[in-house]
Amino acid sequence: MRGRAISRAVQQAEQVLRNYSVSQGEGVTIPTWLLTGGIGLVVGMVIGPSLMAATKEGSERLAELSKEYIRR
Repeated sequence: MRGRAISRAVQQAEQVLRNYSVSQGEGVTIPTWLLTGGIGLVVGMVIGPSLMAATKEGSERLAELSKEYIRR
């Protein structure tokens, strides 16, 4: 369409699209504290129980929790 005589409405629509793509070009930004907190939470959920079971006190605590869960 460029180079041809086009209507004013088409020109305005193209301008809106150009402005929208420029304003959206930065993408979504995630705050650092939220990203690190989310990663830490996921890693803690995955590694936490295995680290807890590796110690004597932790394994005893997990045994107590499992017994309580079975009683219910």
